[in-house]
Amino acid sequence: MKEVKAILAENNLHPIKGFGQNFLFDKNIIKKIASVTDIENKNVIEIGTGLGHLTKFLVAKAKKVVTVEIDKKLGAYLEQEFKDTKNLTIINYDFLKLSLAGLIENEFDGDKDIVVIANLPYYLTSPIILKLLENIQFFSAFVLMMQKEVAQRLNAEIGTKSYSNLSVMCQFYCQVKVMFDVKPQSFFPAPKVTSSVVLFEVRDSVTLENEKQFWFFVRSCFASKRKTLINNLTAYLPKDQAIALLASLNWPLTIRAENLTFKMFYELFLILKDKI
Repeated sequence: MKEVKAILAENNLHPIKGFGQNFLFDKNIIKKIASVTDIENKNVIEIGTGLGHLTKFLVAKAKKVVTVEIDKKLGAYLEQEFKDTKNLTIINYDFLKLSLAGLIENEFDGDKDIVVIANLPYYLTSPIILKLLENIQFFSAFVLMMQKEVAQRLNAEIGTKSYSNLSVMCQFYCQVKVMFDVKPQSFFPAPKVTSSVVLFEVRDSVTLENEKQFWFFVRSCFASKRKTLINNLTAYLPKDQAIALLASLNWPLTIRAENLTFKMFYELFLILKDKI
């Protein structure tokens, strides 16, 4: 922690709450994150460079690293810190506003075996994961650190309260594994919650027709988690027709979105897609 505080003081930097900045300084944890999946001679995108502690381990292993940092002051510090690192590109911009297709074409010649590694701002976890899943064709794996509670939701089993539309999406595209937890004391400033590092291994040849329309439908089924599926389907059908539809499928009328497998969601979607 002393090293982090010294770097911040020497460079007139400070953690910005609005960016969700919690700087990871525990070297043992940093080494573990860099070793979760094989990045030897691979192309890597890092989201949230911070002070570059993890970046140093990544550039030592990877073929090339593109690291994205939104904080302009940190960007200037990082350009100086890594001025002699040949296999690193620093992009000082908002990751959510980047064109990933353009970045990958420009920086990696269209490579489709890229690994993403990130210590995610807690409040942007879902939007960043959704962006990665929407561009899944470019990636082989993600190693993402996030709030432990969110990690448990992404890896949740069908029928549990934690099972959500993001669980369905992540588990369709990836094999999701919670690798280890990280205590608040490993960061400066220390967050109020425990974090988890999660490995997403992208499944081979994952394709889905009417992809955007389908995921919109899945989200709508989870719109009011306390309601039964019938009540959520009233966005598309009168209630009596929703009841008749579930009865024709031999599904319990009390079934909720959290009880549906991917196959069940898709079966229902194919029946209703002209109404969505």
